[in-house]
Amino acid sequence: AAWCASSMMAGNVAQKAQLSQQGIVNAMLTLMSGAISDVRNEAASAIYNYVCDPNGQGADPERVKEALSEEVLTSFVAVLTGPNIEAARVALDVLHIALSQPGGATYVERCGGMEALDNLIYMNGHDETLKEKAAFLSDTYFFNCFINL
Repeated sequence: AAWCASSMMAGNVAQKAQLSQQGIVNAMLTLMSGAISDVRNEAASAIYNYVCDPNGQGADPERVKEALSEEVLTSFVAVLTGPNIEAARVALDVLHIALSQPGGATYVERCGGMEALDNLIYMNGHDETLKEKAAFLSDTYFFNCFINL
């Protein structure tokens, strides 16, 4: 069911609004924080599809506010430490969306995101593309925080 919801959430703005009104978004948010790994990964993809603009214009700020609570972001951060590379890619994309919002770096840091990014970058055995994406996010959104200290 989460896979089906993920596909539907890749639809247009009207379809996403309908899914939200029907409670599908809330169901996926619930699955993100408590389901078994495979279901949680599909729910993560569904949430990513929901917050992305269907016209390729980035993320919709209203849907980001609705879907990316601190609890959900913490669940995405936890996915970064798991064995599923594809799920970690989705989690990095969601963190990128969250980081690009006003105050996003502070918000992601509170959820353990900065530490998780560092672990991806510096731990052995991780996929190189994950390391590169984590380094990009860390350098882009957190590096300036330390320069201004």
